[in-house]
Amino acid sequence: MDYCRVAGKCGGFWAGKQFVNNNTYNVTLRATIKNKGNASAGASITAFGASPSFISIIQNVNTPGLASGQSANVTTYGVAGLGNYTISAVADNNNNVLESDEYNNLRITSLLVP
Repeated sequence: MDYCRVAGKCGGFWAGKQFVNNNTYNVTLRATIKNKGNASAGASITAFGASPSFISIIQNVNTPGLASGQSANVTTYGVAGLGNYTISAVADNNNNVLESDEYNNLRITSLLVP
């Protein structure tokens, strides 16, 4: 299981923002999870994070089971103030899926609000 790299061939990690009020923005984070292995992968949790912390964020998102080569988009939402953020996503954060490569589950990108 792996995140496609930012601007990679399958889209990968995406972050968007929309002004609410008083320098507060609704933020949408989306990651593409892809099973790169030869076997099916069961359902798991994708964990999203932001540093510094958002005002609020749904951190853990259910991720469906994936057949070999299959992808799924997982999306979460948050509220952030003005600033520069480091955004992370970790596939299979609950270690539910037995993987041949446990070290390719983390992707990090940056987000400037606004």
